[in-house]
Amino acid sequence: MPRGGKRKGAGRKKTADTPIGKLRQELTIRALKEGTTPLEVMLEAMREAYEQGGASAAMPYAKEAAPYLHPKLSSVDAKVDGVIGQYAAQPIPVEQRDSDAVASPAGTPANGHSPGHG
Repeated sequence: MPRGGKRKGAGRKKTADTPIGKLRQELTIRALKEGTTPLEVMLEAMREAYEQGGASAAMPYAKEAAPYLHPKLSSVDAKVDGVIGQYAAQPIPVEQRDSDAVASPAGTPANGHSPGHG
């Protein structure tokens, strides 16, 4: 008996190949042609509720329809290159890394202590 690898007939069937998948596809096409998709129904109900009772009455319908119209933003990997405005971050030389001699742009040591009071 073969082990592993691709086997004919194995795995999940394509949705369109199943009887329920074909029925679902036909219903979707018919709904799109008639303009009666679930989203259209939700939006129509939202508009009617808004006209009759204002924003608070339309809110439940808006919450249901929002994911179809305004998908969530996906996360993005940030690339940080150490540049702030026009100034680029500069590495501190090795001989100055542990020293109080490294000064901030204001002229005081970067650690906040006065020179010589270590």
